[in-house]
Order: sequence, then C-alpha cells, then structure tokens
Amino acid sequence: MLLKQKQTEAALRASKTNLRAVIENSGGSIWSIDLQYRLIISNQQFQKHVNALVGRRIYKGENMLSLDLQAQALAEWKGYYDRALQGETFSIETMTRTQTDVRNMAFHFTPVHFFSGSSSPDAPPR
Repeated sequence: MLLKQKQTEAALRASKTNLRAVIENSGGSIWSIDLQYRLIISNQQFQKHVNALVGRRIYKGENMLSLDLQAQALAEWKGYYDRALQGETFSIETMTRTQTDVRNMAFHFTPVHFFSGSSSPDAPPR
C-alpha cells in the first residue's frame, strides 16, 4: 500500500509540474478564481499585468474584487466574472489604464469545470 501511495504522490507532483509549465508558457495572462472571486492560480504574465495596473502582485486566496480600482471598473469585472462563473464563454476588448499608460487589451473568459461538475474546486459534487 505504501508503494502505491508513493507512486500516486509522484504522479500528482509530475501533473502539477506539467500544469504549471503549460500555464507559464502560454504566452498570455492566465488566472482562475473561485465562486467568491478569490484567486486560485495565476501565471507570471498575469502578475505582470496586475502589477502594471495596481502596482503590486495579487496573492492566492486574495479577492480579485478587492483590487484598488475605480468602482466602475470593479463592477465591470464582477459582471465578467459572474458571466464566466455561470458557464458563459466570451471575449471582451477594453481600454485599460495602467500606472504608466493606456492599453487596448483583449480578454477571453472560459469557465473551468472541475470533476465535481462545478465552477469551483471547493464546491461539493453535484
């Protein structure tokens, strides 16, 4: 039994390493949130964009709607997140003001469904 557990743990570590490599080498910002808008995972490109936007990184577990943004921007992002969390796949283009300039940025929202069938890894199975 101990050998099987060690093999399972090694396979899990390899899977996590592969997932991190895919996320980091995607060429774009990747992040995921839970049903309470808390950051689950992100890549370095995402952290670079967040830093340009608000002057700091955002940490796993931090609420994405607690960023220091104008109320209108937060309301827009909450709307985008709500649409994705309800299962909608969509894209937007928006002008984004960073700390140094204004950029036209495109975002693609895709719901992630976990083995439980939910949009959150913490939700109970259906």
